[in-house]
Amino acid sequence: MNQKQISTIKKHLSIRDGQVITTSLDVANFFDKKHKHVLEAVMNLDCPVDFTGPNFRPSSYISEQNKELPMLDITRKGFVLLAMGFTGSRAMEFKIAYIEAFDQMEKGMQRGAMNLQALAAEVLAARPLWRDIKRYKALGLTHVEIGKLLNRNPSTIRRDVRKMEACGIMPPPANLKQLQAKAQYLFPGLEVQS
Repeated sequence: MNQKQISTIKKHLSIRDGQVITTSLDVANFFDKKHKHVLEAVMNLDCPVDFTGPNFRPSSYISEQNKELPMLDITRKGFVLLAMGFTGSRAMEFKIAYIEAFDQMEKGMQRGAMNLQALAAEVLAARPLWRDIKRYKALGLTHVEIGKLLNRNPSTIRRDVRKMEACGIMPPPANLKQLQAKAQYLFPGLEVQS
């Protein structure tokens, strides 16, 4: 496939919620169809709602007349299903180019995730204290317990944990405040530390 075509199509792909998507408007432009016909083709797909819902998400765009008009954000799966109905040599050419562009974008996302993991490993290697804190937090120890083990003040441990969460090295706790409220409700008088 022509790399220029793939590059052109990649400009019309974006990443939302960790997924590569295109839009019904871009599909219409590339396949030289009217946008309303692409929308009609999606409505006529006759597939279950549990497939159409996540793969054809309602969205909108601003027209040249400055009006907000409906369009769809389309995932790779949605695109493949929709494009199967398009015929002709030009349609086939664009189907292949779109699929290859999706592949390249997804590979780029995977490389980015691997780069972040490698960066986190480098940071932990350069900061042994953070590595130890992460290991002890994984064991479920509190900041006070970790502070005693590492001969550090609990507030220092708390600060470092927050920095590691901000950097993506450690996941932030899920609904910490809600968990603390439950603990205090179940055990009145218990001092809850973060």
